[in-house]
Amino acid sequence: MSLLGTSPALACDLDAIPPELRQAHQSTTEALFAAAQATRELPDGLALYFANDGALLAQMAKFVAAEQLCCPFLSFHIRVEPGQGRSQLSLTGGPGVKAFLKSEFASLLRS
Repeated sequence: MSLLGTSPALACDLDAIPPELRQAHQSTTEALFAAAQATRELPDGLALYFANDGALLAQMAKFVAAEQLCCPFLSFHIRVEPGQGRSQLSLTGGPGVKAFLKSEFASLLRS
C-alpha cells in the first residue's frame, strides 16, 4: 500500500526494463529461483529460502532492482539470519498478488 492509501495496479510493465537488460534479468531470475532451497506461501505472497551466500545476496538485489521496475505493486524483503543461517527473499503485495506470483513463476518454483 502506498502512503496515499491505494495500492498500485496489479499489472506488469514489461517495457520498464530496458530491452538491453531484459535477457540478463530473465537469466538472473531463472538462476535465483533455481538456487532456492525451499519456497513457502505467505498470506500475501511467496518466500524463497537460500543458503547464506554473498553471491546469492547480490543476485537477490539484482533481481529486486529490475523486477521492481516492471512490477511496482510488489514489495520485496531480503532477510539474512544470524551466523550462517539461511537467507530469505519475500515477494508480497495486495489482493491477488499471491495468485499472480504462483502463476507468473510456476515453472521456476520448486514443488
